[in-house]
Amino acid sequence: MTRCHLGLIGGHLWGRQLTEALSTNGAYLRACAGPPELSAWAARTNPHVEIFADASSVIAHPEVDLLILADDLPYRSQLLSEAVQLERNTLVAHPADIQLELFYVIQLAYQERRFSLWPAIPHRFSEGCKRVTAWLKSLRRSQSWHLEATVPVFASSITPSIMPAQLASRSEPLLGENHPLWFWADWLRLLGGELAEVYAIGDPTALVATDCPLTLTGRWERGGDFVVRFAPGLNEAFSLQVGASRVEWQGPTVVPAEVCLRWQVGPRAESWQICENSIWERCARLILGVETEEVPAPTWDDAVKCAELVQAVADSLRSRKTVPLLHQDYSESAVFKSRAASLGCGALWLVLGLVMLAPLVPQALYLIPIVLASCLAMFLLGWLAFRRSD
Repeated sequence: MTRCHLGLIGGHLWGRQLTEALSTNGAYLRACAGPPELSAWAARTNPHVEIFADASSVIAHPEVDLLILADDLPYRSQLLSEAVQLERNTLVAHPADIQLELFYVIQLAYQERRFSLWPAIPHRFSEGCKRVTAWLKSLRRSQSWHLEATVPVFASSITPSIMPAQLASRSEPLLGENHPLWFWADWLRLLGGELAEVYAIGDPTALVATDCPLTLTGRWERGGDFVVRFAPGLNEAFSLQVGASRVEWQGPTVVPAEVCLRWQVGPRAESWQICENSIWERCARLILGVETEEVPAPTWDDAVKCAELVQAVADSLRSRKTVPLLHQDYSESAVFKSRAASLGCGALWLVLGLVMLAPLVPQALYLIPIVLASCLAMFLLGWLAFRRSD
């Protein structure tokens, strides 16, 4: 897909930067929809671009090969659902929504179709992230790991208009779309693997309305623990201790810019000054298939795992308890197995009820083979369907 036509929707800065990087590598901005300033920018980028007032026209455009969804929430999630239904190759600004349910819905629809879907997680394409992950691969996993990180938050990092002061239920959003936790959820997985449990310390009602401090602690499944502090005025940095080895990162983590990396292995120490000015170029080359990266491009499964962690943090803040992360498989086959298990339990209870009813109504026993045969037929048909799809 080295010569693809792009469709850009929304005025998010990342969308414009990625469009410019893709255009530099041979792509072509074919259509766009968004605010007036985006239309003026698109006209300067490509005088022949088609500008639409309706985003649906860009999604359904027959000549667009790759959609870039950079609109604001909640429109971004609505546009993503429409693009998935039309099976369009899509790159969406992360997070696509702040409700976990949408991530599951998109995951189910995505598994049934054949198209590409990428969440825009910039740090995955940074040189610093590439070096840190390469350094971690050289270490023995059996050693104890400890991570400490400080991440600044700003007034704009929280979306105050989403929630009232009182938190009513688990389904209501807690953290705004621009909170750095949405990206640090991916950092934690990159640095230590899947998480086992998290515990969050903070004031939920204040966190909804302002840049309230938040402290996140927890441990990974394969061992090791972490402490991440979000608060105004902090210097953005993290340090990871692995046995006698240590790596330190000084600089931005969500969109890395000028970064100072230092690691120490025993008595030997090395440091680098990295100027991250080609993140979107790497992302564009990876999407277009020009080159591959050592750090894999983010997939929709990564976005789902980030949303699950954010939800777990919100649950921990509400309950003031440690929340385990179960990492359940939310594929179509897993959903079928869960529903089939529930139906099987219901059938057993129904059979038990018919047996108890038999002394009064002997004809009820004739329904037992029908119930069991129906359940068996459903299980067999489901097994055959998913066996064929695999």
